[in-house]
Amino acid sequence: MRCRIIQLSRAGSATRLAREVSIEAHSLRIGRGTGNEIFLPDPRVALHAASIFTDDDGLRLVATGSQAIELNGTPVPGARLRIDDSVRIGPYEIRIVDPGEEHDLACSVELVQTLPQSPVQMPPALGQGRNPLLRKRVLGTVLALTVLVVFGLLPLIGDLVQGESTRPALLTARSPASSWATWRELWSAGHSANAHGFFAEQCRVCHTAPFQPVASARCLDCHRDLARHGLSSTAPTPAGGPHAGAAGECRDCHEEHSGARQLTRNSDAFCIACHADPRAHKPGSLLLAVSGFEQGHPPFRLAGYRLLAEGPIQTWGKRALAPAIDRSNLNYAHKAHGGAVDGVRHPTLGRWKFGCADCHDREPDGTGFRPVRYQAHCADCHRLALDIDDERTRLPHDRATLFTQSTANMLTAALVAGDWPARLQRAAARAGEDAAARGEHLATWFADLDATVHPDEPLGDDALARIQARVQDPAFGEQACGLCHEISAPDGATHSATAGATGSSAGWSTAPLRVAEQWFAFARFDHRRHQQIGCNDCHKATASASARDVIIPDIELCKGCHVGQDAADGRLRAEVRIRCVDCHQFHHLGPPYRRAER
Repeated sequence: MRCRIIQLSRAGSATRLAREVSIEAHSLRIGRGTGNEIFLPDPRVALHAASIFTDDDGLRLVATGSQAIELNGTPVPGARLRIDDSVRIGPYEIRIVDPGEEHDLACSVELVQTLPQSPVQMPPALGQGRNPLLRKRVLGTVLALTVLVVFGLLPLIGDLVQGESTRPALLTARSPASSWATWRELWSAGHSANAHGFFAEQCRVCHTAPFQPVASARCLDCHRDLARHGLSSTAPTPAGGPHAGAAGECRDCHEEHSGARQLTRNSDAFCIACHADPRAHKPGSLLLAVSGFEQGHPPFRLAGYRLLAEGPIQTWGKRALAPAIDRSNLNYAHKAHGGAVDGVRHPTLGRWKFGCADCHDREPDGTGFRPVRYQAHCADCHRLALDIDDERTRLPHDRATLFTQSTANMLTAALVAGDWPARLQRAAARAGEDAAARGEHLATWFADLDATVHPDEPLGDDALARIQARVQDPAFGEQACGLCHEISAPDGATHSATAGATGSSAGWSTAPLRVAEQWFAFARFDHRRHQQIGCNDCHKATASASARDVIIPDIELCKGCHVGQDAADGRLRAEVRIRCVDCHQFHHLGPPYRRAER
């Protein structure tokens, strides 16, 4: 954007001088640092105090540090800006003025509170007496040697005489009332954080070279599973930015030796400093701009599995879905299970009303849920078995090839036993969820198979071939597995129980399961903290009639209970404040997906 900045100054008591400059920038950074577009050279101003940028609603001011900012006399962490608004940062007043037609923003900057001028009382000069020990040169030399010995030589000897982890007896003084630290602790920059307290005296764990900052490689020796933060993974922070320093170094965000506290920064201003304009810090970033939770947060973007490459080896990966569609390759409708008013038919318990907890087991930490497994949650109602003459044989719930071969072996054994058509028609009539519809269809497959004269007679090749053709027909896969799974035909087409099947006899398989453990790629939701809210209040599962529905609510539902740090204090009485770190992780541990357990 094109900006016009007017620097106002006073010459005497009445004369005002103005100096005007025009610049182009993504945003206007304000502070004492020389890299800021609006430079405020006063020790009462922070290096990086605030930033002004444009979004869909106009101009916005955001505080990027801890210094108080006033808008029209009211302290604010950030706000929308309009013409004639007055922003007070330390002793400076920044007033928004009409930019005209050639500029997007115009403002005047004036120092309205100068530093107080007070007389300085100079101490009497040293060395005016006749005592040579009081001369400046002698005292300076003595003090310099004292500092060199106490803070240089003695700590070095204490560190080298007996090693890193011991305290030399000659260099450590003890008394009944106190215990002195080792001499090398005089070099300490401050107390370590609580998390690093167990090796606080072993400096070489982190510091490999004297007077050099700690490299990120030393941090990753212990924190091996942490991924780098997105905005610092490929390029250094822009000069003068809130995280200026080496490219993506841990120390840019985690400040050690600042006392017994945690090393993470939890304020929203720390996050917004970069995320208010992600492309300014990382060109080409796909992240959307965020300036707050209540007004400046974009809608949720969900990420799920998508097939990225076809071929003998299929490649799957996570991608943002717009619109969000569940491509898990399962045929499951929440409404058919939990939405039935009278419940569903259970093989042993009669009519059964499902609850969310019947299938969704909470993780031990209470935040998420374990994957749904067939044996634990589905097998009681959806049994894979075939009854022949009241003798039930269970079929394996595994790969489609193993399922079809087991079925073919069982049908072959039944054919050898004789009385083939009647047995198979009875078995088909008892198979599946809807015996009236599916049983009649299955019975027609076996009507043309002849019964053997005697169980000991061998089967002909034509009979065996017809059995193999039946179990390899995609129509058999639709009836046997298509109730819950998407069925893939040899040509790569995917079928479902409601979409019909091909007549190909070259085989079939169940489409690979790709179940998303969580739908937020860069956020997390703590279910443990929301136990007082019913599942259906947010997810509307009982109204979901399609397996492709993603029943994740949008951010507007969250705003009904939560407000961010940018909200007015009066609203916090009835609503719960939420911070960026309550939902977003700074370090992402990898894709939030897990292969479904069978």
